[in-house]
Amino acid sequence: MAANMEIIDARVTQVHINDVRLGWMMVPRQDRQDVLRLIPVWDFYGYNIVENTHTGETEKEEYLGHSQLTVNALDGSIINRITEY
Repeated sequence: MAANMEIIDARVTQVHINDVRLGWMMVPRQDRQDVLRLIPVWDFYGYNIVENTHTGETEKEEYLGHSQLTVNALDGSIINRITEY
């Protein structure tokens, strides 16, 4: 018995880093969200290559000035630039 299957587009993303910078970021203190502290961070900049595995099409995604990854330089934790923690 053959099953009807719908093919769903699958995507493969490659992240390419071409610049790493040491900088600063204001983040809220964990115990008091109304108090900010300035911490050193490593920012990784680059672009993504997204491939649709169904169609074979590729697309370059690059957001100039936006960090691909931000790492707390004090403890190595990952910082979400949107939520700031």
